[in-house]
Amino acid sequence: MKAVCCDKLKKLYVDSRNDIDIKTDDFIVAIGKTKSNSVYHVVESKKKERVNGFRYYVKVLASDLITCMKRDSYQALIPIQWYSRN
Repeated sequence: MKAVCCDKLKKLYVDSRNDIDIKTDDFIVAIGKTKSNSVYHVVESKKKERVNGFRYYVKVLASDLITCMKRDSYQALIPIQWYSRN
């Protein structure tokens, strides 16, 4: 029997004007007008300082709201908003 791979690792970046400190095992909930709402579980996070704040380069796995709501107390829930590259 062949094993089935369940999740693909995705790469995202998150810009922040304040220091929200995205860490491994946190959850990101992305909200947008044109894209569907998404929940991600952070696997890796790197922080870079920018002129207007910080940029986090994160590797994430797709998750769901049920898992996110049952998270442990050390895991943060970070809402973000999708925006156009233009």
